[in-house]
Amino acid sequence: MKNLRTITLITMLLCMLVFILTILDFAALHDIKQDYVSRYILNYLKINLSNDLPDWTSTEGEWHVVSLSLYLRFLFLILNTTVLVYYFKKLASNKNRT
Repeated sequence: MKNLRTITLITMLLCMLVFILTILDFAALHDIKQDYVSRYILNYLKINLSNDLPDWTSTEGEWHVVSLSLYLRFLFLILNTTVLVYYFKKLASNKNRT
C-alpha cells in the first residue's frame, strides 16, 4: 500500500506541473500571436522588406516552451494511464480475494 501512496503522490505532483505548463502554454501562445512573423507568410503575401526581421519575431523561446510542454504532457498522460491501470488491477485483485 505504501507503494501506491508514493505513486499517487508523484502523479499528483506531475499533475500540478502539467497545470503550470498549461498556464505557460497560454502565455507563450499569446506572445507568439502578438510577435511571430513568418518569412513564409511574408513571401506568400509578396511583402518585401528592406532589412531582415529582428530575431525576436521568430519567438524561438516561446516555441520551445510550447514544445517542451507538449512532450511533458504526453509523458504525464502515459504515466497517468499506467498508474490508473495499475490501480484498477490492484482493486480487481482485492475484490477477488474477498
